[in-house]
Amino acid sequence: MQKLPSKEQVANLNRYLRGWMGYFRLGNGSATFRKLANFVNKRVRHVIWRRRGRRGYGWGKLTSDYIYGQLGLFYDYHVVRL
Repeated sequence: MQKLPSKEQVANLNRYLRGWMGYFRLGNGSATFRKLANFVNKRVRHVIWRRRGRRGYGWGKLTSDYIYGQLGLFYDYHVVRL
């Protein structure tokens, strides 16, 4: 099986995150959304870093500008209050 480029994988992940956030946005889930944002950030960094043949998460090398700017990872985790 062929690996998709990181940008395509992030685009696929964004579809699921947007749908999940749209469904659960109403209510009091800000702590859960914060945990989800941290988890997704950590996993995306780990996958990118492993593809480069390195261990860990690349915290010192992969910037947030690259993750959220160039790759376009979803980051609209906020709760809508009625």
